[in-house]
This record gives sequence, C-alpha cells and structure tokens, in this order.
Amino acid sequence: MIFRTTQLAWNAWRNVPLAAFLLLAVLAHPAAADSAAGDLRDAYQDFRQQHGMLAPDINLSIHTRKKGSRIWTEVYGTVHGKFAAVSQALLGSRGYCEFLPPLFNLKSCVSVRVDGRDLIRFYVGSKHYTSMLRTILIVAEFQRVSERPDYVHVRLASADAASTKYGYRIDIEVVPFGDDVLARVRTYYNPDSLTRMAVSTYLHTVGENKVGFTRVAVAGEHKKVYVGGMSGIIERNTVRAFMAMQAYLDTAKTPLAGRYNERLQRWFALTERFHRQLHELGRREYISVKMRERLRQLRMQKQANRQKDP
Repeated sequence: MIFRTTQLAWNAWRNVPLAAFLLLAVLAHPAAADSAAGDLRDAYQDFRQQHGMLAPDINLSIHTRKKGSRIWTEVYGTVHGKFAAVSQALLGSRGYCEFLPPLFNLKSCVSVRVDGRDLIRFYVGSKHYTSMLRTILIVAEFQRVSERPDYVHVRLASADAASTKYGYRIDIEVVPFGDDVLARVRTYYNPDSLTRMAVSTYLHTVGENKVGFTRVAVAGEHKKVYVGGMSGIIERNTVRAFMAMQAYLDTAKTPLAGRYNERLQRWFALTERFHRQLHELGRREYISVKMRERLRQLRMQKQANRQKDP
C-alpha cells in the first residue's frame, strides 16, 4: 500500500475516521474471475438467508471475520438503476473519482496512468475542509478482471508491489437484478502497525460513541445495542459507499452545470435517514466543503492529465 503522510497529517489523525482505509467500506476474500451472473444471484439469496439484512430499510447484507490484524468482509447489496450506468462507473479508474467523493473524509481523488498501470489516488482527511498537507494519500491500482454484457468484475489493490504482507485487495462484482443492480464486494485487508495504532486512537477518541447498524447482545443483560468498534466502521462506510453509488445513478440525467451539487444533496438526504449512524455535518457546511473540494479535485486532475505516461 502506498501512503504519503506528513507530520501535519499524523497530528490530524484523531479527526480522521478510519474510512480512510475502507473507502469502499468493505473487506474480504477475492472473488473468482469466472463467477457467472446466475451464480452470483444464487449466492446472494443464500448469503441473505444466512446473514440477514443490515437494517430494515437498507438492502445490504454483511459478514466480517477477523484473525489477528487481518480482516475479511463480504458484502451483498443492491442499488436502483441501469446496469450499464453502474458498469460505466466501475470499469474506468476515473469513475471512482466521480461517485465516491461525496463521502465525508475523501478530500480529493485523482486517476493517473503510470508505467502502464491505472492508479487511483485517494486523499483522506478530516470531515471539514482540509489542506492537502493534512491529508493521507492511499494509492490503489485499478484492474479490469472480467467484462460481459451481464457481469462485471473489477479489482482495487495495494499499488505498492512490495506490500504483500500489509495491504488490501477489493473485488467488486455487479450483475443486473430486475430493475436494480446487485453488487458483491469482497476484500482482504491487513493493516500495518501505524494503521492499527491510528484505528485504536480513533476508536478511543472521536469514534468512541459511533455505532453501526447491527444490534448485538450485551453480556449479562437482556438487551441489544448497536455494534461499535471496527465492525461499526465497516458498516457505516459500507452504507455510505452504496449510497454514493445510488446518488450517482439518481443524478445521472441532471444537467451537467448543477449535477455535482445535486449529487451531494441526494447523498446527504440518503444518509440523513440514518442520523444516529451516519450524521457528521449539517447540510450547509457539508455542501460548502464538498463544492470547494470538487473545484480542487478538478484542478488536481487537470494537472495530472498533463503528465504523460512514459
């Protein structure tokens, strides 16, 4: 995994929820490249029966397992829209810089081609407007695994070839599902010691009272509470990422001049339905921050476009 950190960035860690390392919000095993669309739909039905739905109004099913510092998570979920539109967003590295930026902690996103590889630079920081010096850079390599008329499989993985022990690998598969699109996201994730320390700091400070969607039993008590900790992080950011894709689809036909603002408004409205888990900023501040970040992102992408792949 390639990281660019600064002392300022480290000092800002306590203000950066660990969505930083779960930008697609999900983690687990890589998917098979030859998985058929029909097999994926069947697997979804079995998975849903086994693990249930994340919440009554959220069509997502999640299963996470951990061993030491390693985490595997498998997610199935649907978004309402055309398969072609979802495929278009996923099949190019620039698509991720269109539908993911509404997330609070994604400060900028730039796609580049270096030495024949498609890379995505994710800049992560505080939910407030943040200097780029206070962001952390995560670079992912984008790969097309399979593309068919009714099935798409793409992969995001640690861009640093040396990061075989510590890093991540995210496989995304999508198929048509009636009037919706069914997605399976599976990723393996093994953070290094710096990341683990950052996670622990976050969970014991600003993230201490943040929760997910699953209700778990309290030992010795006859009640259930919302899950917290790393599981809560995964659930919150899984929902945010799926809602980002939904907002992207919902605003695809909005005139270009006002499309991004409308996308932000839509994403904010979707997340505010789950205020307890997902609220971070008021609408006015959120829109202001994100519109400023959008202008900066476009400048950064324009500058990157001038750098030709050798």
